[in-house]
Amino acid sequence: MKQRVTFLVKPDSPPTDPEQFKLSLEALQVKGLHAARQERWTISADELPTLVQNALASLPELHIKWSTKSAYRSLDPFSTRAPAGLHVLTPSVESTKDIDLICPLLGTVFGPEAGCVSVSESFIEIPQQRYQYYTELSDVSTFVSYIQKYICNGKEHCLDESKAIGHADYFDIDYQGPGSPLVFSAFWSTNSVDDGPWTTTLRKHFQDHRVEVGILDQRAKIYEEKLTFGGILGVIGETEEFKETMFSFHPRHQHNYGVYAGTFHNQTGLHPKFALSIQAGEPPEEECNLNAYFTLPKTFFVDKYQLADQQLLHSLGLNGFKGPYGEADLEAPVWTQSRWGSSFLLQIATPENTTEPLQVELPLHLRYLEPASGGNNIPVEMPWPVIFWACPSTVWQKFHTSPFDRKNIGYEHMFGEDTVYHHLSPQGPVTFSTLGVPVLDLDHASMIKMGTAGLVLLGFLYIVAKILLNVGGRGKTAKLE
Repeated sequence: MKQRVTFLVKPDSPPTDPEQFKLSLEALQVKGLHAARQERWTISADELPTLVQNALASLPELHIKWSTKSAYRSLDPFSTRAPAGLHVLTPSVESTKDIDLICPLLGTVFGPEAGCVSVSESFIEIPQQRYQYYTELSDVSTFVSYIQKYICNGKEHCLDESKAIGHADYFDIDYQGPGSPLVFSAFWSTNSVDDGPWTTTLRKHFQDHRVEVGILDQRAKIYEEKLTFGGILGVIGETEEFKETMFSFHPRHQHNYGVYAGTFHNQTGLHPKFALSIQAGEPPEEECNLNAYFTLPKTFFVDKYQLADQQLLHSLGLNGFKGPYGEADLEAPVWTQSRWGSSFLLQIATPENTTEPLQVELPLHLRYLEPASGGNNIPVEMPWPVIFWACPSTVWQKFHTSPFDRKNIGYEHMFGEDTVYHHLSPQGPVTFSTLGVPVLDLDHASMIKMGTAGLVLLGFLYIVAKILLNVGGRGKTAKLE
């Protein structure tokens, strides 16, 4: 088992002092460090719980991403974003029976809130022969408990460290196929306990546990199109002294200083309009375009025929629309839809020479929800999209050299491999909007049924009476003749 811990000192943080770090053969002590943090665990198959081993053995590949609902500050090289919730990607196969252990695995590791029934019933198909699953999972306490029980095996320091996963800004679980290890990585923009500096002790938890630690900061670019970092590195249990380092790499994802926020124009009703206000600034390069990637839970949907109208798109502040992939039935109520929902991409119009925020309006539609006692409006949540500039790159074949490269987010199939992404940041305390959806009140359902039946009966009697009167009138006319 291999663990890599990276502390990234923020540009506006107080200067670091050598007294803040103490490396020994047993542990690393960190005191008062203002930094972001990433942890990356590489776990071989035989170190995993039996259930996980059996599930992975049947899979050609598996990628799980989770992002918090809370807004957080990103920075390079940890700038990649995904909509809040749990995302799962796996390659398409001829028979979904071969990969149907995915849903039981998700249910065991993340709890019943994961909501996955089977690949055929819950996943959607997206281009590049992939299955995709999404759910608005916000509480990952079941996942933390699973790690503590089956990975930590009672090790006190492991139990303490794993608690922080529940407060991560995002984490990934990646498996590249048979013979490959499982890679788990998590990111915290600040100390997960009190948003203050890090004061912690890192140790080896197991005999074969290798712990590499880096304390880095971003430096001025040495090469164009590369990010440069420098700092100190150490390995717990191998040395008591840090080694200085500086390195550069080509990033697939970069931070952009633009910001955005979303809201519903009308807070109730079945045809809401979702508005985005975007301060995008200038594009990183001339050939870049601005995009918004959405994952809509099945409560919501877009009308692809409506958004095929180019004139309408332009009036909404858009240049293009890709998708939707997944549920697109315009009439079906929510209880008839087994799959999770749909994903799609909007290309946002970016007028030249304007400093005003871009305003985008997206017409959405809601499916009928199941009747509920009390009726009125039931609140439903919709995650904000992730917004980024997509730019062509001439050095894309070197992206893999980044030690922090992040792939399989969910939207790469809509772009070429030569794309670099510059991510804007959501502005506000949370990254979702809430809408009240009207539902049938079960307490008055019988009255409504009786009233509806009565109206139908009255209408029927009225039509019959009109027909009889019309026939009778014709009879009298015939006798007179």
